[in-house]
Amino acid sequence: MGSQFPAPTNYVILPFLPGNSFHQHKEKHHKHSAFEYVNGYRIPRTTQLMHQLPENLSQLASLDPAFTYGYPKYEITEKFVPAQCAFDNKVLRFFGFMKEATHFNPDEIYRVRKLTIHYFLDDNTIMVMEKNLPNSGMNSGRLLHRQRIPKNLEGDLYHWTDLSVGITVDFYGKAIRIVDCDKWTAEFLLSEGIELGDVEAIPPDPYTDKKVIERPAVAYVVAPTNLKTHKFLTFDRQVLRFYCIWDARHRLYGDIKPYVLLFYLADDTIEVHEIRTPNDGCDPIPSLIRRQQIVKSFKNKPNDIPSIILEPTDADFVFYTCEDLSIGKTIDILGRKFLLYDCDQFTKDFYYKHYGITDFTPVDVKMPKKIKVTKIIPPHKGWGSPVDSFQSCLKVAPIPPRKNVLWQMQHAGVVFKYAAKMDSVHEVDQKRKFIVQLYVSDDTIAIIELPVDGFMGGPFLRRQLLQKVDSDPNNPTYYRIEDLSVGRGLETFGHKFLLTDEDRFIALYKASHPESFPTTMRIVSANPNQMEYKFETDEESNRLCIPRTENAQEVM
Repeated sequence: MGSQFPAPTNYVILPFLPGNSFHQHKEKHHKHSAFEYVNGYRIPRTTQLMHQLPENLSQLASLDPAFTYGYPKYEITEKFVPAQCAFDNKVLRFFGFMKEATHFNPDEIYRVRKLTIHYFLDDNTIMVMEKNLPNSGMNSGRLLHRQRIPKNLEGDLYHWTDLSVGITVDFYGKAIRIVDCDKWTAEFLLSEGIELGDVEAIPPDPYTDKKVIERPAVAYVVAPTNLKTHKFLTFDRQVLRFYCIWDARHRLYGDIKPYVLLFYLADDTIEVHEIRTPNDGCDPIPSLIRRQQIVKSFKNKPNDIPSIILEPTDADFVFYTCEDLSIGKTIDILGRKFLLYDCDQFTKDFYYKHYGITDFTPVDVKMPKKIKVTKIIPPHKGWGSPVDSFQSCLKVAPIPPRKNVLWQMQHAGVVFKYAAKMDSVHEVDQKRKFIVQLYVSDDTIAIIELPVDGFMGGPFLRRQLLQKVDSDPNNPTYYRIEDLSVGRGLETFGHKFLLTDEDRFIALYKASHPESFPTTMRIVSANPNQMEYKFETDEESNRLCIPRTENAQEVM
C-alpha cells in the first residue's frame, strides 16, 4: 500500500548534531503557541497540508463560509425622527437691544429697549419679547408674535444658522443687536459648528440714568430687633392690675361700672374686664376690651390726612405704657374714659422699685351728686338740613319740622321768574343771561341759563333752599320772596347774580292776592304800564311768562 503523502523533495541535510543545525533565514525565535484566534475565539493550531484529499475537499465545500469568515457586518442606520419631534420644546434664546429714536422730546434723544429673541427649532419661528419696565408708559411684553421672519427681499427666511452673538439682525426694519445668549443655546450652536462672538454689554439708557441721578436718596430707619425680645424675657408673666371705673351716665341708660385693667409688661398690651355684681341686669361678657395695644395719640398727625386713602401704621401712633398709668389718672381707651382709683400690691411694688413712687392712696369713687346739665345744641355736621338735625337734638324720636301746609296749598305751582345776569369781572360772564325761578310754596330757588353765543344754556342750579352767604351755618337764613326784587343781588356757591327784570306775572299775582302780599299792592299799581313795556321788548322773558292781559289795572 502506497503512502498517502507525496514524496518529499530531496534536500541535503546535515546530521542533526549539536552545532550542525543552522537557520540563517529565521526571523522569529520565540516559542510558537499551540493555539490561534479565529473570529475572536482561541482554537488549537492545525498543520496546513499542501494537498487535500477529495473527500476532505467535498466536506469543506459543504460547510457554511460563515464558520470560517464570520457573518457579514451590515451598516447600522438610525431611525428617522421628524424635526417636530426631535426639536419639540427646544428653544434658542438670545438677548439683545434696539435703539428707538424719540422725537419732540428735549429730555432724551433715543431710548434703549432690552429684548429677548426666542427661536423655536421645531418650526423655525421667531418671537421677540421685551422686558417690562415699571412706570415707563411704553407697551412692553410681546413685541413680535411667533412667526417666520423674512431675511431679505428675495423671500429668504431667517434660520437658526443666521443667529449668533455679536451680530445685528433686521426684523421688519428694526435693527436688533444680539449681545448674549443662554447656556443651552451656546452649547447647541457650538455643537453645530457655529462660533459665537464675544459677549457685549447693553448700553445704558440716558433717560433712565438721568432719573436715577435725580432721584433723592432714601434713608431707611431700621428699628432695633431685640427690644421686644428683651422685654419679653425680662417681664414675661408680670402683669400690673389697676381697679378703675367707667362713668357712662351721660349716655342713655348709662351708669358707673367697676372694671379691672390689666397691663402686660411683656408687650405693653392692655386688657379690661368687668367686675360682675349679682342681678345687675347686664349680659355676662368675658372681657370688655380684649388684650391689645391701646393708642394714646398720633405722632404729628396733619389735619388734612386722607384717612380713606392712606392707612396709618404703628409708627404713626403713640401707645400707652406703664409710665402713663397711676392712681387718680383718667385714660381714654377706645373712646371710653376710665378712672384708675386703686391697684394691687404687686403693682405698688413695681412702681416703687422702678419709679420710686410711694403714694398709693386710693381715690374715693362714691356716687357723685347729680348736676343739672344745660342742653347744648351741637353744630351742624353737613348731613341733611340744619332744621332736621335740630329736631334730633330735642327728642329721642325726632319728628319732621312743621311746615305751613296752608301756604303751600294756596300757592302750589306758582313760580316767580326773574331775569338776571352774572355780576362778574370777566367780560365773558357778563353777557350770560339767566332766569331765576322762585317757587312760592316752599321758597326754593332754581336758576336756568339761557343759550347765548358761546354758552349752550340749561339748568345752572337745581331747585333747593338757597342759603345766604353771611348767615350762620348752624342756624342758616335762606332767601325768601321779600329778598328778591329788581336791582337786588343774589349770591350762590361763589357766583353773584344781579336781578335785572321780573316777570309781569309777579306783579299780577301779588296784586290778585293782597292778603298774602299786602306790602306790594301799591308798588304794582303805581306804574303797571312800565312793567308791561319791559316784558314786551324782552323776548326771552316774554317766552317764559304767562299770557299777558290787556290792562294790569283790571287784574288788580
